[in-house]
Amino acid sequence: MKLLNDTEKELLKLILESNHEDYTYYGTIEKFPEYITNQIKKLFAILEECGYAARTSCWLGGDWQVILTPQGVNYFENEEEYKKMSENNSINIQTFNANGSNINFGTVYDSNFSIDYTYQELEKTIEKKLRMKIKKS
Repeated sequence: MKLLNDTEKELLKLILESNHEDYTYYGTIEKFPEYITNQIKKLFAILEECGYAARTSCWLGGDWQVILTPQGVNYFENEEEYKKMSENNSINIQTFNANGSNINFGTVYDSNFSIDYTYQELEKTIEKKLRMKIKKS
């Protein structure tokens, strides 16, 4: 399971403190701080993508409803276990070459990609070809 960042955890905490019937939680948008309401749709989508919410809804009047999964309801109880799993699943790739190829990484969370090396190599190739063209002229 994905570890939530501080904002996502705050949202989930506030949802869990709301009125609910079984796994269905509901309330009004006023329950959330402004930094959450400004990105509520995005944050709800993250909860769904991570498997912590089965369905989320936010209506124009400010009402919202979230159907949490068992993982969402028990997130804070299992957070330490998720951290251990996350540490064990870490992969570090120093160099990855795929000249002239398409690359599909699938679903990648909390990752950093650097393509500076590619641009440097491209600039060198262009410069080299320009010098060769000038020499031929």
